[in-house]
Amino acid sequence: MPAPPTLETDKTHTFGPYGVCIYCGAQGPGVVLSREHGVPKGLGGTMLLLQASCERCRKITGEIERKVLRDHFGPVRRKTGFKIKAASEHPSHVLAYPHVGQPRSGVAIPVGQVPGILRLPQLQHPPAVLGQPQPGDRFSFRIRTFVEGGVSAAFVENFPGLSVENELEWSVFFKALAKIAHCYAVAAFGINFFHHFLPELILGDDFNLVPKLVGVPPYSSEHMAGRQEWHISPYFYLAKGSWYLLVTISLFANLNPETPKYCFVAGNISAEGMKREPRLAQALKP
Repeated sequence: MPAPPTLETDKTHTFGPYGVCIYCGAQGPGVVLSREHGVPKGLGGTMLLLQASCERCRKITGEIERKVLRDHFGPVRRKTGFKIKAASEHPSHVLAYPHVGQPRSGVAIPVGQVPGILRLPQLQHPPAVLGQPQPGDRFSFRIRTFVEGGVSAAFVENFPGLSVENELEWSVFFKALAKIAHCYAVAAFGINFFHHFLPELILGDDFNLVPKLVGVPPYSSEHMAGRQEWHISPYFYLAKGSWYLLVTISLFANLNPETPKYCFVAGNISAEGMKREPRLAQALKP
């Protein structure tokens, strides 16, 4: 496997220019292409893809990132010192909700008394497109809660039995991570190295694509490069007679307990990719 890009420093790493939208394929006269941050700047991203997104796709992915950064990662970003520019992301209070079984009316809590709470889905199975067995037809996952720095004494004393909750659609969460995985795959291996699976998930509304393309890594993912905020690792995986490019992501890997790893199927290796990696073609020979 080619050496993946090193992204753990604060220096911006540029890739491209591509001259084509990496999501929908738009190119040519009249198509304005802008740069794309592979990992959002709001998560400390240093990966910049040049001439990589058309105006339509830029608006779609930008809205996805805004929702996730503001509504889902807001509390933990504030506590871990991320730069937050938007005034709307600096509220004086946030809403907390009683545990299940209690009234659902929110209680306004001063931001300074709220710990960095992060709720993440814990997947149970590898991506279905790899031919891994899936129990039943329904996609399900557990939600785990992670707290940065522990729960403050004031929070417990003043608001016993309360937990901060985000009203985030989980489809938007998976779209945001799929966007990171797709950008990383393009930056690391090139736009023609593989057939792209993730843009359909990123741009569309078919939640059934999530269990097909997202799951737990079907391989050991102990060594993942990146910053404390996120780790990313690529992997070539042989399944059903084809080679697939997988990208595994771990967010806020410095939290305790360890946050989940999400494996995305970026696509299967193209003919051009097989030429660049002849050992993959060799492995398919009987």
